[in-house]
Amino acid sequence: MINLVKKEEINYEELGIKSDTKAFERYDEAGLLDHVSETFIGNYQEYWLHYYNKSVDPLTATAFANLVGYDEYRVIPARLMNRTLIPFFNDKTIDEGYVDKNNYDLLIPTPQSVDTVIKCVRGNYFDGNNTMMKRDDVLQTLLRFDELIIKPSKSNNGREINKLVNNHYSLNINDTPVSMDDIELMYNSDYTVEQVIQQHSNMAAPHPSSVNTLRMVTLRWDCSIHHLLTCAKFGSDGAIQDNAGQGGLWIGMNDDGFFMNTAMDEYALTYTHHPTTGFPFHELQPIPNFNEFIRFVKDAHQNIIHHDFVSWDIAVGIDGQPIFIEANFAGNTWLYQLASQRPIFGELTENILSYVSQSNKKYPVVSNYRRVKQYKQSIKKYKSDLSELKNALNKEQQQKRKYKRRYSKVKHDLLNAKNDLHDAQQKLSSMKTSKSWRYTSPLRSIMQKTTKKD
Repeated sequence: MINLVKKEEINYEELGIKSDTKAFERYDEAGLLDHVSETFIGNYQEYWLHYYNKSVDPLTATAFANLVGYDEYRVIPARLMNRTLIPFFNDKTIDEGYVDKNNYDLLIPTPQSVDTVIKCVRGNYFDGNNTMMKRDDVLQTLLRFDELIIKPSKSNNGREINKLVNNHYSLNINDTPVSMDDIELMYNSDYTVEQVIQQHSNMAAPHPSSVNTLRMVTLRWDCSIHHLLTCAKFGSDGAIQDNAGQGGLWIGMNDDGFFMNTAMDEYALTYTHHPTTGFPFHELQPIPNFNEFIRFVKDAHQNIIHHDFVSWDIAVGIDGQPIFIEANFAGNTWLYQLASQRPIFGELTENILSYVSQSNKKYPVVSNYRRVKQYKQSIKKYKSDLSELKNALNKEQQQKRKYKRRYSKVKHDLLNAKNDLHDAQQKLSSMKTSKSWRYTSPLRSIMQKTTKKD
């Protein structure tokens, strides 16, 4: 990187870098923004304008350059990946059906997968062969095993994954006895219970208490399934999960199955030794049959026809063979690129950017983020319209109340006039029947005749 700018003199906004984001804070605290090159950023933007017809935030690429020590224009900004590219490749409207772990055996029918013991689907129970079970039989089934893994079936973030331990015919989670009622309270109506995977010693070595997996990324492009990259994930602090969001570490791998010597965590901090066990990562042995793992995920992707971009979690069995755990349809792609020290689309980058750019002109992609933003804007407009209608209605109601008061007054006055008329008619009637009226009748006749002559 040349033409470096002193950190205290950098105007990030002028360079197109958003400095008010969590990503900026993460890279800054990790020391991955210590060197910023205006020359690199200028060339980076030229590259993107040429292939994508837009300038983009160079934050991820700048952090990448600080990490590896060289410039790489093909690094994909995390924001663009999450909000534009992944929604372009994947039909996000049907994610729920694909992410449900209780559907995996139907979507990806392979014997090389984790063994399911119990499925809970909308509160109904099924065994591993999808045969419905009575709730009373579930506990006895679970007590046949010494240890099991229980997890929510509709999430893929590593949260709420626990070991279910048989302690003298009593189920325990985190050394606490649990009943079926407790389990249902914790996991609601959708969860899965699986047998514990016996993993390969090489993968277990850095952190034996977690099932450590390979995050393998594939892409359907130009009528072929491509393997993009692979990172290994290792748990930490004695946890059973290996997710970065749960404290895990990621290590890049090359296409021959060799591990890199440095791991990275969710804060972009790097490690040469495992922080919990002290295991030196350079002692990890390569996976000798790595081509079989690549072929395995590429074959599995054939069944995922609505999603072109898939991140696979694959365990390495005790026999060295791949074991399917789960499929993800997004992911922390900034971590993919930095941990593996390679741009996610590699040699496909230019073709992909050009194609997406041209396609978006005709059929703009609406990401979940943009869709939510549009919904919020629509809701704001609807609220504004509703407020105007309420104001108009209030005015009409005020007018209505005003007219109602006038109507009530007129009605009251009319009633009073009717009453006065009635009283006058009664008085007149009384007068006509009185003796004085009869006695003065001749006089009234004379007066009427005199009035006519005049």
